[in-house]
Formats: sequence, structure tokens, C-alpha cells
Amino acid sequence: MTRLYQAAEDLGPLVNGDGIWSLEALIGPDESYMLIGSFGRQPSFGNSDLYISYNHGGLWTKPENLGPAINTAAREYSPRLSPDGKWLIFTSEKGMTTEKRDQPFTSAEFSQRSRGTLNGLGNLYRIPMEYVLRKTRPSVSTN
Repeated sequence: MTRLYQAAEDLGPLVNGDGIWSLEALIGPDESYMLIGSFGRQPSFGNSDLYISYNHGGLWTKPENLGPAINTAAREYSPRLSPDGKWLIFTSEKGMTTEKRDQPFTSAEFSQRSRGTLNGLGNLYRIPMEYVLRKTRPSVSTN
């Protein structure tokens, strides 16, 4: 039997660790970064957040949280890139289940909101990759 692929390789303790579940990863078109959807990774804004790791000479950096412009107290996951690489598209479950309220929903409010877009069951969002990379890309020292 001909092997078509090489054996899978553990990316090491900076990327993988005890109590961390990384369910989705996407490597950028130029292989300089990897977007990761993870549970249990710190720091975290909520249940599941999006992180970025950079490729330095074939080794991946410790994943960095993409911050509050993307991550919330809800779950964020499924990082994808637009075909032109200009947009990060992801899923967020933010909405009525994570918003702060002074009092419980009435039955009528709950019924109406649960049928709405921000019902906490997941929607697609986008943010420019230029923003993501500018906010997270480590500066390169020439010293």
C-alpha cells in the first residue's frame, strides 16, 4: 500500500496542552499564521474563543486570544477565510443568552427573542483579516 501522507505531528506544548480542546484550525494561505477555535485555553472571554498562532521557522507560537472585538462570553468558533483572504468569517453564539439584564425575560419577550437573529444559537460574523493581523502580529526585531 502506498502512503499518500506523512504521519500526523503533534504541534507541541505551546499549541496543545492539558485541558485544552482545539477543535478547528485553519492555516493562512501563506502559512504564516494559524487560526484556532479552542475550549479551555487561557486567557478566555467565554466558553470557546478564537486564537492565532504564528509560524516562525516551522514552529508555532503560543496561541494568542483574538480579543473582545471577536470573542465574547458566548462561544466563538469555526474560523474561516474569505476566498481572497481579506475577511475572517466565524460563528458566534452571542445574543440573548449572554447579554446582561436587570430582570428575567417575560414570556412574551422570550418567545419573540428566541425566534430572532440574536437568539444565542449562532450567527456568522466577519472582521477584516488586516485588523486581526495588525492587532496580533508580533513585531520582528532586526537586532
